[in-house]
Amino acid sequence: FPGQGSQYVGMFSNKKDIPSVKALCDKAKSILGYDLLKLCLEGPEEKLEETSVCQPAMFVAGAAGMEVLKQEKPDKATRFQACAGLSLGEYT
Repeated sequence: FPGQGSQYVGMFSNKKDIPSVKALCDKAKSILGYDLLKLCLEGPEEKLEETSVCQPAMFVAGAAGMEVLKQEKPDKATRFQACAGLSLGEYT
């Protein structure tokens, strides 16, 4: 799971329509008070680079990755033997 600095405008573009990912983004919006998905898709990049925005984005991106893994390879998502993360990615 990546850490801060891996964010980019356009992230989530290929996962935004997955229902479980959309639910994660909706939950983040209700907690954060702003539309994290819109910010990730449209920017501006300067805003996405702010720690207070970047860290929630990276956390939700990691959780979204797990949702995709659950759909594509459910056995790998529930029976993994190891996991690695960098910086904030260690918490995801």
